[in-house]
Formats: sequence, C-alpha cells, structure tokens
Amino acid sequence: MPAAAALRGIAVLALNLHTCRALHLSWAAHQGSRPLLAPCVRGHWPTACSDGAADTAAEKRLRAERLALLAERAALEAEQLSLEAEKLRVASDLRNGVAEEKKAEQEKAVAATPAPFEAPPPPELESSSPVPAPMPFNLSSLMAEGEFNESSFVESAPSVTALRQSLERMTEAEQELQLSAAQVEAVRSEVFGIDSFYVMGVEQSVVGTIFRGNLRAEADQVFERVQSKLSESGALQGVRLLLINDPIPLTLQQMQDGEDQRPVFLAIGPATTSIRQTLRDYLIALTALAFTGLTTLGYALSAYLLSDGGALISKLEAGDVDTLARAVPIAAGLGGLQLAHEVAHFVQARRLGMSVGVPTFIPSLQLGGFGAFTRLLDFSPSRTALFDFALSGPATAAALSLMLYLLGLALSPGMAAAAPTAEAALLNPVLPVGFLQSSLLLGYLAELLVPGMSSAAPSALVELHPLAVVGFTGVLVNALQLLPVGRLDGGRVSAAVLGSSSVLVSGLTLLFLGLSTLFYGDNPVILFFGLLVVFFQRAADLPATNELSGVDSNRQILAAAAASFTLLTLIPMQASTEAASQVLF
Repeated sequence: MPAAAALRGIAVLALNLHTCRALHLSWAAHQGSRPLLAPCVRGHWPTACSDGAADTAAEKRLRAERLALLAERAALEAEQLSLEAEKLRVASDLRNGVAEEKKAEQEKAVAATPAPFEAPPPPELESSSPVPAPMPFNLSSLMAEGEFNESSFVESAPSVTALRQSLERMTEAEQELQLSAAQVEAVRSEVFGIDSFYVMGVEQSVVGTIFRGNLRAEADQVFERVQSKLSESGALQGVRLLLINDPIPLTLQQMQDGEDQRPVFLAIGPATTSIRQTLRDYLIALTALAFTGLTTLGYALSAYLLSDGGALISKLEAGDVDTLARAVPIAAGLGGLQLAHEVAHFVQARRLGMSVGVPTFIPSLQLGGFGAFTRLLDFSPSRTALFDFALSGPATAAALSLMLYLLGLALSPGMAAAAPTAEAALLNPVLPVGFLQSSLLLGYLAELLVPGMSSAAPSALVELHPLAVVGFTGVLVNALQLLPVGRLDGGRVSAAVLGSSSVLVSGLTLLFLGLSTLFYGDNPVILFFGLLVVFFQRAADLPATNELSGVDSNRQILAAAAASFTLLTLIPMQASTEAASQVLF
C-alpha cells in the first residue's frame, strides 16, 4: 500500500508539471513572444539567441503543437502510473482476501466434521449458579468421567471394543496408545498428503489417535501409499496406522439423513507390541489338551456301548483295560483331524506373516472336542489375509473328514443284526440311525451308501466302520467352527467378507442357535457349543490393518460354499424331536 500511494503521487505531480508547461507555451505563441523557459529553434536558451533570429509565427505554432503533444503524452504516462498503483492495491487486497478465505474454509471444514453426539443441556437448577453450556462429544473425556454408556459403544463399534480389550495386553498404560503432539504433526506432514488422505481433524481416544478426513483415492491405494511413507519416516518408528470405519457411532439425526460412517486412520503408539502370551496361557493350553484327550477317548468308547449289549461298561468296571483298545483308532483319527486343522492354520499364518497364539483345545462330552480356539496376537495384514487364514483350517479338516466318512460308509456292514457277531462287537461301532440323520448332508450320504438305511426308523441300529464315526464327527466339529460368530473361524471369514456388517450376521446366528434348541428338542451339541460361544467367543476379533478393502469374488464364492456346507451339515434330516435329540448320547 505505501508503494501504491507513492506511485499515485508521482503520477499526479508529473501530470501537473507537464500541463502547466503546455499552457505557458500556448500563451506565449498566442502573444508572439518567446516563453521564459522555451529554447530557441537552434536548441539554445534565450540568452544565447541573437535578436535577428526571432522565430516566425509558423514556427511558434509548430512548437506549441509539439508541446501540446508532449503534454498529452505526459497525461497518458500519469494515467499509466495511476493504473499501476491501482494494480498494486488490488494485488494486496487479493492476498489478504485469499488468506481470509483459506481461514474461512478451514473453519468451515472443522464445522463440517461429523459431531456424533452432543451432551444434552443439564436440567435447570434451583440455585442461581450458572448452568454450564453443553460441551461437544469427546470419547476420552466421557469414558474418564463415567458419562459414556460403554454397552452402546460395544454394540455400535465391536471391532474397536475388541481392539481395546486386546490392547490391554499389548501395553501397560492407556496413554501409550496415543501419539504425542510431535508424532501427530509428523504423521500429518510426512505421511498424509493431498494424494492420499486429507486430514480434517484429530482426536485422542481410548484406542489411540484418530485422524478424520477424506480419502483422495481408492482405499487400497491410499493405504499402500500411507504405509510406504510411514515406513520411510524416521520419527515414526513403531507407529502403526489402521484404516477403519469411524468407531464413533452415528447420531440418530445422521442416520435419518442417510449418512454412513466415514473412513478414519487409527494411529497406535510405538509402545504397543503384539499380544504377549504368558506362562499362564501355555498352562491353560496344556490342561485343555489333556482334558480334550480324555473326553475324546470317552467319546470313542461310547460308540461301542451298543455293540455287545452293554457289556463294555461291565468290563471297564471290572478293570479290563483291553477294551480301551477299541476306542484308540477313533480317538487317534479325531486327534489327527484336529491336528490337520491347526497345521493348516499355522502354515497360512507363516505364509501371510500373521502372528497367532498357541491353540487352546475345547473338551466336549458330546463330540470329544469342539476343536480349538486360536488367538490372533496382532492385526492381520488385510481382510484377504484374514480370510485365507480362517478358512484354511476348517476347509482342510472338513475335506479330510468327508473323505473318511465316505470311505467308512463304503466299508460299513450296514444295518445291524439283532444279535451282533463277536467280530462285529469287537471291531465295529453300532449306532442308532437317528445319529446319522441329525445332519442333512451326512444323513443323505449314509442313505445312499448304506444298504437298508433309507427305510429304517431313527431308533434302528446301524453297524458302521470306525472311519465313518471319525469322518462324521470331524465334519460336524468343523461345521460348528464355521458358524459366523465372533472369533470362530466362521466369524473371521464373515468379518473378512462382510466387514462391519458381520456383526449383524453374528447376532442372527446366535439367535438361530437359541431357537434351534427350543424348537428341535434337547440338542446337547448345539446347546453346549452355543453357550460356549456366547460366554467366550462372542466378541469380534482384532480388525485388519485395512478394514475398507474387501476380498475378491473368488473368495466370496468360497465363503458362500462354506456357509452352505455349514447349513447342510447342522440342519437335521427330520424336523422332529426324536431325530434331533439323538445327535449324540
């Protein structure tokens, strides 16, 4: 602005000088005399001109016209200087306006950030003390003050709830999950950019530091760019970034407006590590393995209870240990199937770079064992990796079980005689037909391969090869593991395919399990397994580092096939109490 004013003053002064000079010369030409400051025609000043060299009237007019042109030129130059001054003023105002506009845009962006909750105004007080104004929603402060309903947070954001529960074993203090001010600034300046993620707000929460903003490209591309820059930053060693949906639930008004949860980056401090397994975890796993071995042996023995008219129990009471030899092949087969299940998980975890804990086997009086629970010790690299890891175990064991079942049915003698032979009583289990009819898939396969079974009553006895019992039990156990609930293998497959929508599928599955026990009689397998899941495996698992990128179409087809297999296996052939109650003894 000072430069513009100076240029304007110079222009006005030059214009006045040239105008005065032009008026003076014009007056002198009109009077026929030489102007006081005008040079002569030879370029000399008046003192150097002789009296005999007076200009003619024509020369005076030409000189006057020339000076008038000079005055007009001076006026144009003054106008040009005035325009330059105006240009400088406009440029200065424009710079100030851009700064104000940028500030206004930032304020508007902050104001446009979703505000999921605002505390209602407090009730009127009888005292004259001023009522505090409602504060904006802040998850950390509300959790600390006890004003936040944690149950609603669990229902609305199960993945973050599972993350919070798991992070309790990753760090010693909640504050270690959050980034420092310097780390937050480093993430904003060195990791995020205009080509990846535009940050609009930062919040410190109970599960880490949440960066809210807009994705500038597809989720998988943004995540790859962010991870690449994060690995190159020296100031952010150990910091991890997860691309997830906003953990803060939407307000009722936002849901009515049709808004969806926006993607956010969750940053976790470098103090967190993988979940550490303690000596207590290993002792629990060993104890569970021992109990599972005992229940599996007992289950195998129960398959022979009807083989010799109940003489097995009398022999065991008499101390005849040789009768245990009958159960060893079935128990060993079931153990081998479970070992194949866990080895498949382990191989996939090594291939995908996933960290998993030691499997904890679950004993069962109905099936010998319900399989094993394998804890994820760290975040899976992607939903695709989670899918491959989760499906590998039950798919491998179920395929082997189905092959053993078909082979065992082909080797089975068929419908049992009223008085089994001594050889049959020694080698082959004798079971009720309703045992096989408790599964739609396995029952129809048995009717196709076992002569006379299609027309038999559920209470009729059928003589089976031990491999058929092993295969039947293996298929049933792996179908239970594929139920889309919580941290079961099926729950992880569902989370990988459906993302956050898997929570709804998990709830519906639990409802189905409960209704099945009501309408299909006393089904001990479904009842006890359902209770086990509700109390120990209902919560969602650790999220993937990139929750927004799903699986491809081929894996979606595999997931649909696994769901179909589970339904066909767990639905009984006959919707009757008798068939369902004879799932196992």
